Amino acid sequence: MRTMVIPRLHTVGEPHAELLAALHQRSFEERWTTGTIRDLLRGPGAFAVVATVLTDQPAGFVMARAVAGEAEILSLGVLPKHRRCGIGRWLMSTAITVAGDRGARAMFLEVAEGNILAQALYFSMGFTIVGRRANYYPDRGAGRETALVMKRDISI
Repeated sequence: MRTMVIPRLHTVGEPHAELLAALHQRSFEERWTTGTIRDLLRGPGAFAVVATVLTDQPAGFVMARAVAGEAEILSLGVLPKHRRCGIGRWLMSTAITVAGDRGARAMFLEVAEGNILAQALYFSMGFTIVGRRANYYPDRGAGRETALVMKRDISI
């Protein structure tokens, strides 16, 4: 593991959709557009947080929503050069806190079955597998990959 980093965390919204799309595109093979992100952030209970390091260089983001007592991580990404430094944990902790402050009692997320590093983070933060969604994510080959549905209770 790399040296742990304490990022600066910034709550952002719809006006930052272009920045979030750029971070998403640098973090994932399946890329969301600025329009997709703008639409997500317009939804009820949606929020986003960007982590910056050094001289306020964006290093990662989380987009989530909290509605009707439940929350969902829509996307969590850390730029490759900043991975394994604790930034994902900071972002997840912040999303859980914000969701709890908004009345959520449980947080859900989906993660690719083959994404062992992300699963390790989620397990270490108290998430458990509660379901599977076959053929959910595009695979790097010609097929599709199963998503694990994970849940964590949020203490109020």
